[in-house]
Amino acid sequence: MKRATTIGIAVFFTVAVSFLVACQRNAAPELSIVFVGDTGLGDYPSKELAARHGYDYSFRHMRKTARRGDFLVGNLETPIATPDTPHIQFDKPIFVPRHEPEAAGALAREGFAALGLANNHMMDYGVSGLRQTLSYLRKAGVRSFGAGEDENAARAPLVLEKNGIRVAVLAYFQHHPAYRKRGEGGWFAAAAKPGVAALTEVNLREDIAAAKQRADFVTVLLHYRINYRPVQGVQRRFARRAVEAGVDLVIGHGPHIAQRFTTINGKPVLHSIGNYVWQNAGRYEKFDMDRRAYSLVTEATFTSAKLARLEITPFYSNHAVTKFVPQPATRAQARALFKDILSRLKSTWRWAGTTVVVDF
Repeated sequence: MKRATTIGIAVFFTVAVSFLVACQRNAAPELSIVFVGDTGLGDYPSKELAARHGYDYSFRHMRKTARRGDFLVGNLETPIATPDTPHIQFDKPIFVPRHEPEAAGALAREGFAALGLANNHMMDYGVSGLRQTLSYLRKAGVRSFGAGEDENAARAPLVLEKNGIRVAVLAYFQHHPAYRKRGEGGWFAAAAKPGVAALTEVNLREDIAAAKQRADFVTVLLHYRINYRPVQGVQRRFARRAVEAGVDLVIGHGPHIAQRFTTINGKPVLHSIGNYVWQNAGRYEKFDMDRRAYSLVTEATFTSAKLARLEITPFYSNHAVTKFVPQPATRAQARALFKDILSRLKSTWRWAGTTVVVDF
């Protein structure tokens, strides 16, 4: 009897294991990208923290979540340059953050596959600061996009590939008039001028069309304003233009807060996923935005047929409270946040702990 029972159990487990292996083999191939928002390490409000604990310290609660995809992609809000690099002259006092060169290695250790550079701080230290940023990232093994030696380089897509699935990612900074004349001929790349990619309707149309020839899916990262404010009309307009041009996913950043998630013609639009590790003090109390002071770590999973799902995990990032170390959102915080920012979402979504999973 005992022998028969043992044989029966062995047969059961053999069949079960074979079934699981078969399911794995038959599962649809996937590619997943984790997107995170504005990233800047060791800016002057937090230099003491970085000096005491190292650049890795602020990532410790988010690290596991950020690394769960095949690729980690974010917005590098701060140029990487040596201390003797002069920043450009502004007509009024302005925040000019700068990474020390060793920050590139810290970003590589955190698992970043690539970083977008199209934002309002990337040219703070002029062409020299941009070129140093490109060089330090390249040496650390981190790819970059959204800025370059000329307009073609700045507008070229990042292409990520796995399991025969290719996703192109484009990055842009809003073509704001104030930045057209700043510094050494303005922020934006031109035919023979280094700079960042400009967010314009023409660029969206041309670049998304070109990217669709190279990849199965196209995502755009849009760095647009206004800081610490709800979604603005200009954000809605550019998101709609991107979808009309054929993009599959729109991810915004720049306002330093989590903003509403919606869909346009069935395509997901995250107007702002907030900061990642952005080590400035923030102005959440001043603008009554503590309820939106969250980093949304967003994993997008693609199959060969479609964008299958988004998994969005919030981390509380008001540095007046967290002291430059974003904290996992509590269940109550996550419920309140997503009730707010998902109120207009028509797609179905479900909970997985404090993570929201949106299926498409």
